Amino acid sequence: MGLLVLLVLTVLVVPALLVFMLRSTSLFWLPGAALIGLAIVQFASIDGAPGEAGVTQALVNTILVIGGMGCAVYGVICLLVAGMWDLRRARR
Repeated sequence: MGLLVLLVLTVLVVPALLVFMLRSTSLFWLPGAALIGLAIVQFASIDGAPGEAGVTQALVNTILVIGGMGCAVYGVICLLVAGMWDLRRARR
C-alpha cells in the first residue's frame, strides 16, 4: 500500500515540479510529453482477449483506462501551462 501511495504521489507531484523548474528552458514540454507517453503505454497494455479470468481482466482494463485518461489529461494540462509560460516569456 505504501508503494502505491508513493507511486501516485510521484506521478502527481513530480511533473508539476518539473514544469515549474523547466519553464524557462527549451525542455518545458518534457513533463507533459512524458505523461502522454505513459498514457499511451497504459492504453496499449489493455488486453481485449477473453479468458478464464474475465472479471479480473476487466478490472485491470478499467484501471488501465482510468489511469491512462488521468495521465493524458494531466499531460495536456502540463503542456498548456508550460506553453503559457513560454508565450509569456517570449513577449518580454
